[in-house]
Amino acid sequence: MSIMSNMESYTLQKRIKNRTESGYEKTFWEDVGPIEVSVFETDETLVHGSEKYRSASHVGFTYHEGLQSGVYRLQKDGIIYEITSCNAKIVPVNLLLKVVSSDV
Repeated sequence: MSIMSNMESYTLQKRIKNRTESGYEKTFWEDVGPIEVSVFETDETLVHGSEKYRSASHVGFTYHEGLQSGVYRLQKDGIIYEITSCNAKIVPVNLLLKVVSSDV
């Protein structure tokens, strides 16, 4: 079975910064739209040499271009996945994801 055969629809959100009248910079997330992503949990029994891989709870693959870590995140079924690393130079795009919020 191919890892790309497990594509599911996720909501892509973009970080928007807005400055209030008092000068405070407020951040909120705006829905960009649905994208197809294949997401899998990482194997915690493996020892990784990189802190990025160690802190990631999931890995993802998508054909969507233009993603950046720290700017975009994914949401599905009340679970929010922060994109901690994104290799957009190759197709499919490899994502390292970290669950930051879960309502489930």
